[in-house]
Order: sequence, then structure tokens, then C-alpha cells
Amino acid sequence: MTNVIHILVLTVFSVFCLISSLKSYAQPVEFEQIISTKDVKIVGSLTVPKNMKEDALVIMLSGSGPQDRDETLDGFKVFKELSDQLSKFGIASFRFDDRGVGQSTGNFTTSTLQDHVTDVEAIMSYFKTLKSHRFDRFIILGHSQ
Repeated sequence: MTNVIHILVLTVFSVFCLISSLKSYAQPVEFEQIISTKDVKIVGSLTVPKNMKEDALVIMLSGSGPQDRDETLDGFKVFKELSDQLSKFGIASFRFDDRGVGQSTGNFTTSTLQDHVTDVEAIMSYFKTLKSHRFDRFIILGHSQ
């Protein structure tokens, strides 16, 4: 009987700790950003946690083929979910629509690898000078290509 009481108390305590930790998690804030380059407009979402713990910005790069900012695959928003998880650890992120997808302008099918590099350089330059959410350090997160 004593073991059952110990297990019950431990279970209640664990549930209380879990609920407390979830309540203390503050939802991140998302800001739509429009970044103009010489050729295109890159549109994406900046996700900023309420309690930033990292001074670097994670920039998410999609894989091969045209992708929206969330890298939606069969209805699952890969980058949106990843962005939300990063924010739980106090890390800001930026995800964006590829050229010609969603709200970004341009043509993905005629773009080159150098065009994609130029887009990422423009994104970094933009956030180095943005007054409201300035970043000097970047983490590039991507796959494929």
C-alpha cells in the first residue's frame, strides 16, 4: 500500500511539474518580413521568442524544388513546427517563401544556385540592419541542394 501511495504522489507531482512548465512557456511572436533585393522580394516569417536566450538567428533554407516558408509536406508544416520548437528554447528563426512561391516574387524554375546564395546574403544583410530585431550572428539550417 505504501508503494502505491508513493507512486500516486510521484505521478501527481510529475503532472504538476509538467503543467507548470507548459504554463511558463510564452508563445512566440511572428512578424512578416519583406526583403527587397535587386531582382526579387523575399517574404517570410520572423519568429521571436518572448524570452530570447540566443543572440543568433536561425535562417531556414528549403531543399530542392519550390517550397513555401513552412516547407509544407502532405499538410505537415515542417519549418513552422521547427520554428515553434526553437522558440521554446529561446531561439529566434526566419523562414521564407522560395522565389515565385507564396508571397515571394521571381521564378524558382529559372533561378540558379547563385541566386539562392544572393537571397540568403540579402536576408543576413537585412537582419544586420533591422532596428526592431537586429542580429549579427546567423545559423543556417537547411538540407538538400
